[in-house]
Amino acid sequence: MTHSPAPWNVFQDVSLRHTIGTATHRICDMWGSSPAFFTDEDEANARLIAAAPDLLEACEVANRFFEQNDDFTDGEYPIPGFILDMRIAIKKARRTPLTKATGQKVTA
Repeated sequence: MTHSPAPWNVFQDVSLRHTIGTATHRICDMWGSSPAFFTDEDEANARLIAAAPDLLEACEVANRFFEQNDDFTDGEYPIPGFILDMRIAIKKARRTPLTKATGQKVTA
């Protein structure tokens, strides 16, 4: 399963609804947490959702770097927490087991 390709953007209409999507595909609609207006937090949530494909790609690039540079993950030292957090986020987004280039499952 793959997601709609980036870039995702936030579009606002007159009904206080924000639509997150591409130029040709709607990902989701958000309405403000208040019936009268869209709060700063609502706007920040919409921007975070729109950034999701770019953030996932950045995590996957960083994960490949760490896999290819064993100094960080060679088993001699504990894997830094931020690498584990990144791998958990990738798994959550992909809903598939993450494997190293060698085919070995990554435990995160």
